[in-house]
Amino acid sequence: MWRGGFRYDWEPTAQNLLTLQGDSYTGDLNQAVTVPLLSPPYSAELRDKVNVSGGNVLGRWNHQFSDNADLALKLYYDRTKRDRVVFAERRDTLIWTSSITSRWVTARTSSLALATTLRLMN
Repeated sequence: MWRGGFRYDWEPTAQNLLTLQGDSYTGDLNQAVTVPLLSPPYSAELRDKVNVSGGNVLGRWNHQFSDNADLALKLYYDRTKRDRVVFAERRDTLIWTSSITSRWVTARTSSLALATTLRLMN
């Protein structure tokens, strides 16, 4: 199995922080699957080398309006592929998240966070 990844952080201004990170993998797994049969012995074991691969990428932007308010945007994409002895699977996932946070100081520190998430899967 091979696996690798990266991360890059960039702060173009004191109020903005950008991050881009990702991972990737590929390899083979040994798999044994028991399948039913209509005649004796009524089951059989199939052995196969399963090819797996995939990866993901995450982009994130944080913007600080003040000491008490900030905005965060995230975009995440993931791809998974597995070729199994019984079936093959391919999955793509896209997730978009945004949040706005505002904090104020009273007798106790309070905060308000609004978040939205959009998830698309194939």
